[in-house]
Amino acid sequence: MEKIKKRIANLKVAGKLKLYRMTVLVMTLFLVLVALISTLVIRSNIEKITEVWSPSLEYLQDLETMTAKYRIKQYQHLVESDASVMTACEEEIRKLESQIQDTGANLDAIMSADSDAKKGQDDYEVANAAWEKYRLLQMKS
Repeated sequence: MEKIKKRIANLKVAGKLKLYRMTVLVMTLFLVLVALISTLVIRSNIEKITEVWSPSLEYLQDLETMTAKYRIKQYQHLVESDASVMTACEEEIRKLESQIQDTGANLDAIMSADSDAKKGQDDYEVANAAWEKYRLLQMKS
């Protein structure tokens, strides 16, 4: 370190300015390189989110909406006294059940295709078991 300080002290002003410019240039290039690498990492993460998690979120939102509609139709079926409306409600309930199962299968396929998604599989299986239990209880009553 002392040798470097002596060399810099012995340089003329023009040499010192060139040295400082080169130092700033090298530091700038290093920072640009770090920024580019960070951008590439972010881009790959965004692609992964777009490919895996966006469709999963859409399916989850669809499941939430269909489950709410399913419950509404069940309550409507319970309070209805007209046989034709009750039959229409039952038909709609069967359609919603089928849609929920199809969407669940699509979500299951996405989750089993991605290794990171498999980490959340336990939570999904708990929620799916709760849905099946609810559905079976509603069928019995």
